[in-house]
Amino acid sequence: MADLLVEPVTRMSGWVADAGGRAYAGVIVEWLAGAHPSGSYPPHEQEEAARRHLELVEWRGRRIPVPSLQLQLAMAQKRGLVGRAAVIRRALSR
Repeated sequence: MADLLVEPVTRMSGWVADAGGRAYAGVIVEWLAGAHPSGSYPPHEQEEAARRHLELVEWRGRRIPVPSLQLQLAMAQKRGLVGRAAVIRRALSR
């Protein structure tokens, strides 16, 4: 995905994972390595505990597990991401 990178794989500290990256291919694709339990509720979208909140989404003929919009909204609000929360609320109201 080198030609699609928005953020190359980067080592991180003080976050839910040791490293992560981001690409754009008509949708944002994020991945991470070395996820840590945050102990928060709801869980961070990118940690193992979020597995219980996954739903399958069709994209380009494939079914991809993604965190539910409800979980993403809860985390956006918790993190103070007002714009992101507004976009998620609009998607949920459709």
